[in-house]
Formats: sequence, structure tokens, C-alpha cells
Amino acid sequence: MLIALLAAASLSACKKDGLKKGSPIDSAPKKTNAITCSPATFSSIATTYNTHFTRGNTTTSQWTGADATYSIPLGGGKILWMFGDTFVGYVNPPDATHPHRWRPSSSMNPNTFMIQNTSVTPNTWITVVGMGVDPVSWMWWPPAKTGNEYLSGTAKTWYWPGDATISGDNLYIYFTKFQGIAGGGYSTIGTDLFTFSVSGLNALTATVSNINSTKTSVFTMPLSATKETIFGTSLMEDGTNNYIYISDKIDYSPYGLWHAAKAYRVPSSNINGTKAYFTGYGPAPTYSPVYGSSTFSGSGNTTGIMKKLAGGVLSDLLLSPQFSVIKIGSKYRLITQEDMGKKIYSYEAASPVGPWECETLIHTISDPNTNVTYNAFLHPHIKNGATTYLLSYNLNGNTFADVYNNVDTYRPKFIWVNIP
Repeated sequence: MLIALLAAASLSACKKDGLKKGSPIDSAPKKTNAITCSPATFSSIATTYNTHFTRGNTTTSQWTGADATYSIPLGGGKILWMFGDTFVGYVNPPDATHPHRWRPSSSMNPNTFMIQNTSVTPNTWITVVGMGVDPVSWMWWPPAKTGNEYLSGTAKTWYWPGDATISGDNLYIYFTKFQGIAGGGYSTIGTDLFTFSVSGLNALTATVSNINSTKTSVFTMPLSATKETIFGTSLMEDGTNNYIYISDKIDYSPYGLWHAAKAYRVPSSNINGTKAYFTGYGPAPTYSPVYGSSTFSGSGNTTGIMKKLAGGVLSDLLLSPQFSVIKIGSKYRLITQEDMGKKIYSYEAASPVGPWECETLIHTISDPNTNVTYNAFLHPHIKNGATTYLLSYNLNGNTFADVYNNVDTYRPKFIWVNIP
């Protein structure tokens, strides 16, 4: 079992530093006429999906809450959902001492999957973990495993998921590796690309199923309390190229540490092919993207940061460490949530790396059942009409006790957004 303090630290994963008050770009101009803006707008609460993810009972061990919340279609009506810190187990109904649904004390699995089968009514769900259990904690190993998930202090390492793509029978998922820091806290030490079998996932039938994987290294870095680099936080397929987005923590003294975004592209035919990193923009007024290196500029380096363009002024685009980039028609769109706040924004661009314009507030979250919301993410393969897309955000309690005393303070929630 994890020490509660370490588990609480782990729970606050994947959820830091986006648009914040007092940022170095708060005063940047907001209007632009460089491209024709098509604002994204809130459509409605996604009630069906919110019900889907209200999970758990006293009889069936299963996924009962998690964060991160990525997804990818597996084919045949099945969707793979990918999560960070996850509770797998049972949920109790309200009683005399618990006004809400509550869970017994337990540790979390640092990453899991769920498989949704939309081809049957009602939809069926499978919880997916790794192979076997840790012999000390008796916790399931996660699908992406370091072998040190259930240790403590600096010996503890684990993976949280990023975005994914499929080529043939291979499902590729970026997983960033974290390590505990002496004295508390954690940070990144690299990213690996895990490969899973699509047919193997589609063949799973047990309520809690196990899956194997292989991996290759994408990026490594030394542990640092002030640096955090996440490869594959978003992935966009665009014709013959895949664009891989990186969240990188930058020192904007005296304003503090903030996440900015970088990117590289690889051939869509070879996810492990030669990288072409975005290094900056050409001159105004076109600001054409420049891809000038096969080598990452380095954690915390300011080279290759994506910019936003407003009023003819370029400035670093600061965002959540988890964000979405999609292409609709000939235009690209970036969706991000502010840091630990409730505002979700949209940006538009003529290229996959910006500069990003047309800043638009899509939605202000008003969920009453949580103290924290973070890391909104778009699921473009799930639609409710021609231009209405599913968007998730994560809920979390203000204290670790909250997620036990009220199961629904730790889970994803969903809305529909219109994107022209």
C-alpha cells in the first residue's frame, strides 16, 4: 500500500500550470485579424458520457475513478480510454456516515485503460491493467510499468499516459516517466513509446483484463525540481506527418515556472522515424513555421516554443500540460484549460504549430462536486452532429480524503462543444 502522503502527491499529477493570473503574457493584446476566426462554443452537458463514467458498486471490482482521460477508436465500435492515477475496486452507496458514494481506503494504479463497446446497448466496459500484481502491495501492475510504482521516495517511478496513434495492429501510446523527489514532490525523467496490440485489446472480455506491451525510449532527462518535460501530451495526424506536441516547463522569472508548448513531426508511416523539431517562425506577416533540427532543444530551453499572435504581437503561448490539437478542414485548432481553473480556451492557426490566434473562451466549468478541475481534452472521434465534439475535463478533491469520501470528486466529466 502507498503511504497516504505519497499517494496524495501522486494524485495531483498531470494537472499543473497553464493560463494563470499574473502570467508574463496576461497583458498581451487579444484581437487579431490575421485569419478569419471561427469561434468554438459550448453546446451542452454530455449527460450520457457523464453517466457512463459514474462507475462502481459493491459487487464488481472495476475502474471507479481516474484522471488524464485520453481516448482513441479501436475499430468495430470500440473505444480505448487511457487514464492516469486510477482507483480499481469497489464503491459503497451513501450511508449514515457517508452522504455520498464512497470508496474503501486503497492505493491507486498510476495508469489504466478502459474499453468501451458502443456497438451494443447498453455499452459494455472492460477495465484493463497490466500483467500480474506487485507481490508486496498486491496492487495490479499498470499497462505501462516501471516495476517501482509501489515504492516510496526517490525509489518510486511511474508512468502517466499521453496521446496515441494506431498503425496497422500497433497502438502507440506516449507514456511519460515520473520519479519522486527527495523531500517530496515529483518530476519527469523521460518519455517512452509503448506498443500494444489492437487485436489483443479487442479480444479482451473479462471485466478486469490484462495486457502486455513493449516500449522504446523517446526522451530522457535528469530529475529536477524545476524542470518538467512531457513528450506526446498531444498527437495530431495530418496526412503524411504525425505532429507530436511537448509540454515543457519554462522559467519566466520573476513570474515563476510555466508550461509552454513545443512540437516535432515524424512520418505517419513511421512513428519512430527521424524527428523534425519546430524551431520558430519566419518573418511577418506570414510567420511560416521553421523545422530546423532533428534534436530536441532541451528541457526548459526557450527555442521552439509555440507562440500566440494577437494585435500583431507574438508572445509565448502558455497552457495546461495536457492540451489538444486537431485539424478541421484547412484550419488547425488548439484547446487548453487554464491552470487548475475553470476556463477552457480555443485558438486557431493556419499551421499545426501556429502562431495561434483567435483566443476564445469556450466554457467556464461550473461543476459543484469538486474543488479542482484541470486538463480539458478534446475527443474528436466522438461527435454529436457534424460540428459538435466531446470534450472532457478532470475533477479532483481538495484533499486526498475527499476522493474516498465522495467518489465523484475524482473522475472525468464531459461537455459537447461546437467547432465550426
